[in-house]
Amino acid sequence: MPLTHVRQFARRLPDLLAAARGELAATAALLLCALGGLAFLDIADEVAEGDTTRLDLRVLMALRVPGDPHRLIGPDWLHVAAADVTALGSVTVLSLLVLLAVALMASLRRWSEALVILIGPAAGWRSARP
Repeated sequence: MPLTHVRQFARRLPDLLAAARGELAATAALLLCALGGLAFLDIADEVAEGDTTRLDLRVLMALRVPGDPHRLIGPDWLHVAAADVTALGSVTVLSLLVLLAVALMASLRRWSEALVILIGPAAGWRSARP
């Protein structure tokens, strides 16, 4: 390799390293997403097989008053807050959020996005029904 090529490479080296760092970050992010997805699938498989039942019951009993499994630990406001958070997954709340998002997309005249927002929950609801 002639000396001029080495000098050109040395001048471009910081740019090449900067580009490689950008690629490394994107690759690491994709790897992290893939590993998270695999971990989720593994845990979901264990739950579906019933292998986590003992752990689930132990966690639920840890959240109860010892000796009185009908009483939850913690203040009353915490129980109300937990019920409110659980209700965020209800059909009513989901429907209101979908309608709000569709209204926003319609006001921006983004009709295809509004259609996707409508189809997504409808398809999920249809597939979740027995």
